[in-house]
Amino acid sequence: KHRMCRLILADLPSDIIRKIIRMEQASLDRMRLVSCRWNSMAVAHLTNRKRLPIIKSFRWKRDYMYSTIGHVYINICLQHKYLNYFGVESWKIKHYPFMLKYDEVIKLATRFTNIGRNDNFVNRLTRFFGRCSRIESLELERVNPIILKTSMKDVIVDKLSIKPFDKGES
Repeated sequence: KHRMCRLILADLPSDIIRKIIRMEQASLDRMRLVSCRWNSMAVAHLTNRKRLPIIKSFRWKRDYMYSTIGHVYINICLQHKYLNYFGVESWKIKHYPFMLKYDEVIKLATRFTNIGRNDNFVNRLTRFFGRCSRIESLELERVNPIILKTSMKDVIVDKLSIKPFDKGES
């Protein structure tokens, strides 16, 4: 007689769970739902930046042509499998969506409006930056330093390019 062995994910040893989490970071949010232990181990994984994925590039440009609050244009380059992990799939990209996929890397561009009154924008960026080990290339143009400090916290940046506000802009 054959006995069926059932594998119960919640009963796996902790070292196996940690290995699974490291191997499949893109599915981290779903793994957190397996059990309380999986959730706590996934959260612990997020606290060590060295283990987290890299953002290839992030370009952030604020444009004042259309309103006093301005629009923010964001260009991101990262591995396609991490769109959901970084929360980008849930961003409601309304204007100028652009996606280019090559070698499992995706480039996307979008525009956010009225960010001066939008806490969701800061929350999205905080989650985005909080889930990376580092940013290879960060380009900033006319960025609000308060939003930048709040959302980026202690992210390591390899290459930084900054274009400051022009005289008369605020």
